[in-house]
Amino acid sequence: MTRVSNDMTVRARLELGAAGPVAVGGDSVWVAVQDASRRRFALVRLARDSGDELGRVDLGARLPRSLVAVGEEVWALIGDGTVLVIR
Repeated sequence: MTRVSNDMTVRARLELGAAGPVAVGGDSVWVAVQDASRRRFALVRLARDSGDELGRVDLGARLPRSLVAVGEEVWALIGDGTVLVIR
């Protein structure tokens, strides 16, 4: 993932693995990532201003299709139709 400023200058590069959906809410950026070698997925919470990793939620084999940030929560639509709410 690459963070770019308004003048298109690269501010930071983060190695998160294969990235999927992204959602921004509050002071956080949520990114769905995949560990392809193990066929596992996770949601990674990043600080919006610094890009520092604030937390990670292991989803196992559940593939996140879509993310929606609601305040400090993120709602993840999983491939089987399940919705997970992460607080």
